[in-house]
Amino acid sequence: MKLGVCYESSTGHDIFPFDEVFDDWIVLSNMAEVSEVDAVLLWGGTDIHPSYYGQEPHPLTQNKVGPSKRDIFEWSVMQHAEDLGVPIIGVCRGAQFLCAYAGYPLIQHVGGHHGSHMVMCQTGKDSHRLMETSSDHHQMMNVQGDADDAHILAWSNPLSKVYQQEPGREDVPPLHAEPEVVHFPKVQGLAIQGHPEWMSYNDPFVNWVNSLIRNLVNKVELC
Repeated sequence: MKLGVCYESSTGHDIFPFDEVFDDWIVLSNMAEVSEVDAVLLWGGTDIHPSYYGQEPHPLTQNKVGPSKRDIFEWSVMQHAEDLGVPIIGVCRGAQFLCAYAGYPLIQHVGGHHGSHMVMCQTGKDSHRLMETSSDHHQMMNVQGDADDAHILAWSNPLSKVYQQEPGREDVPPLHAEPEVVHFPKVQGLAIQGHPEWMSYNDPFVNWVNSLIRNLVNKVELC
């Protein structure tokens, strides 16, 4: 299987650890190439512009000017992937952008997510397992448990004491659980808030995420 990558990983190490799922990959340079791959991958990086989810920038949001070239390109990639039925994988910033593309907002500023922490992962319909993930983000997918077309597959106990939005907007109430991995079935998307590329092949979280990706690409039930 071939993976189409939007920009390179922050580690500079190809598509690790997803090379256990995909045996070939390309860096996407145009929309026509989306039809040549079995899935597309959006890596981490600078905050997306909040206009993509209908807000003005929070003072700590990194992108205050407007959509960047990367924002515009990756949004188009997601549109083409959805049109073609190509699954989308998002990591950190990519997860947040996928969340916005699926029609959900972000929480523009949170704390507590700089360093490894434990997440509860759904490993079957009625089974769960606690695993460790690497994490480094100050924004968060704002998906709650009652969403119809967003399935939370991993979550953490609240790590943040603040959930701040744009100036003038009421902050999000304290969350009972913070979304870490979310499946957006309508757009065939898998959003991974942490950083499996900073971990190792033998980490349980990495193995679990790779199993989700295999199921996503093969169009079978994820858990």
